[in-house]
Amino acid sequence: MAYQEYRIDKIALSSDSLLLHAIVTLFLGALLLLRPHLMSDLFAILICCLLAASGCAGLFAFLFGKKQEVRNIRQLAIAAISLPLAWFAYRAPRRAVTVLPLAIGIGALMSGFLHFVTCYLQRRNNEWVGIHGYFLGLLSVLLGGLLIIWPVALTDTAVVLAGIYCLMSAVTQYWDYLEEIRPSERPRRLWRRVRVERPSALMMLIPRSAQRKIDRRWEELSRQRPEKSEDTEKPDFEIFIHATGKGLGTVGHMDFCFEDTVSTYGPYDFATHRMGGLICNGVLAVVKGRDRYLDFCTSYSQKTIFCYGLRLNPEQKEQVRGKIEELMKQVRPWQPTGKKRLRRFKVDYAEVLRDQLGASLYQFVRGEFQTYFMGGTNCAVLCDRIIGTLGTDILSPGILLTPGAYYNYLDRQYNKDDGLVVSKKVCRAEQTAEQA
Repeated sequence: MAYQEYRIDKIALSSDSLLLHAIVTLFLGALLLLRPHLMSDLFAILICCLLAASGCAGLFAFLFGKKQEVRNIRQLAIAAISLPLAWFAYRAPRRAVTVLPLAIGIGALMSGFLHFVTCYLQRRNNEWVGIHGYFLGLLSVLLGGLLIIWPVALTDTAVVLAGIYCLMSAVTQYWDYLEEIRPSERPRRLWRRVRVERPSALMMLIPRSAQRKIDRRWEELSRQRPEKSEDTEKPDFEIFIHATGKGLGTVGHMDFCFEDTVSTYGPYDFATHRMGGLICNGVLAVVKGRDRYLDFCTSYSQKTIFCYGLRLNPEQKEQVRGKIEELMKQVRPWQPTGKKRLRRFKVDYAEVLRDQLGASLYQFVRGEFQTYFMGGTNCAVLCDRIIGTLGTDILSPGILLTPGAYYNYLDRQYNKDDGLVVSKKVCRAEQTAEQA
């Protein structure tokens, strides 16, 4: 079944908008640090207004919206929950503002947990584990525990932490502005800098959100002439970000294509799944033929795939080849056993890749990717080990790197006048377009 591929136009992201964003974030961070009490009061008012608006919208939708039973129940439930919470926030603003320390505390606990699990898996794989991993995990757990146990007493502390985060984010945005006004310096820079973006938890579902936007635009896109490989010059390196409407596909998947060969890493060894597939032996699948792979993914799994193309110079191509060669020295050929540990899997996806696409399957015998861990050594991290040689700045102080974070970064690069990304396309199965 043929898939349809459409080019997505740029949304201009000028240097002036980058500078304005940096200034606004800097001003917000300064206010959070210098006036924590004032910002706490404003935060409480904001929570109250948002809850009241959500409750009123749900109530009006229930009374005057379309009469659909499921939708009406959902809207009534939103109103029944939001309006009492808005009244509570109005009557007890100091307790309402504890949402901030609780949110930061939960995030810190999750980060600490991911650090400890990653360190444990590295030790089990006989990989070197630095003391900084355990230290960061312990620090995150202690901070998160304190914020959750005493949220009222540590509200100002949480506000100060939010202010520091905003200042660090402003530095990231200002650096983006400097590179935008001095584009000639960027291609020569191969070192990577740490970016401070939105927390990883807020970017996990970006692929699903992007898919919904495409759902609304698909009729418009379908009126265009589909992109064909012979119509436009192919990029030298492509990054594929997958999205589906339900299940773990809402978090997305990520792989890359270089010299018409797709490499995809994931939890394809079902016999070793633990914790519902969050941890298992990592499997690398290599598929010859970009179009064959996209055709399979869009038709077999009904995925929406976003394709970001990068243009490379000869030196960068050699660097990518070297990284791929290093990766392939850590693997051995592998074949699925046909035994599925979890009953919910009706088919073995590795077998499907092998039988329908002729994929070469490998398991890692050394290195950090021996064990697949969704919260650590996942598909996005493996792609980042290859893409990082190009000087991408996706690195962040958090441990969790997701396809959503990469989508956010690549989209910004594409919308810049002289970013790393030169093309963005969306692919879907032909029958999906007709149904849409």
